[in-house]
Amino acid sequence: MSSRTSGLLPLRSKDGVSTFISPEAARFSGYLRGAMVNLAPRQMVVIDTIEGTTLDKVVQWLEDYAYSTELNPHILDAPPHAWVDQPEMALMFLWLWGNDEELFDAFRAALLLEIQPLVDMAYFTIEKNAEKMSDSKKQEYQGRLQSFLKGNS
Repeated sequence: MSSRTSGLLPLRSKDGVSTFISPEAARFSGYLRGAMVNLAPRQMVVIDTIEGTTLDKVVQWLEDYAYSTELNPHILDAPPHAWVDQPEMALMFLWLWGNDEELFDAFRAALLLEIQPLVDMAYFTIEKNAEKMSDSKKQEYQGRLQSFLKGNS
């Protein structure tokens, strides 16, 4: 492990993509927090339920979220939809997940990794997007959300 990645938690996705996350960012994920406690230092965390592109985006989001909470600790106490009032978080979120399929990937990954702020942001955004759709498409989206929430991905 290079000095550049020293102290970082190594992750590997379902399709073999490797990345690293800081402990400061990983603490916002219940799953990764548990891995940091239960695994030996620098032991690879294999996440065999999430594709590499999605995992990379989740890691980037977690790093930015951790940084934003350092600058603005009040973000931690904000209600789930308050990110809309945080331009830097809203822009980052929408930039990372620009289409609905990517939003569903983010929602599913956030559920699996136990990242409540990301669960809230993805759910709220999908719900907002569904408001503009036909009734049948809206029902499809709501059904997919409920399926993920029940663990039937």
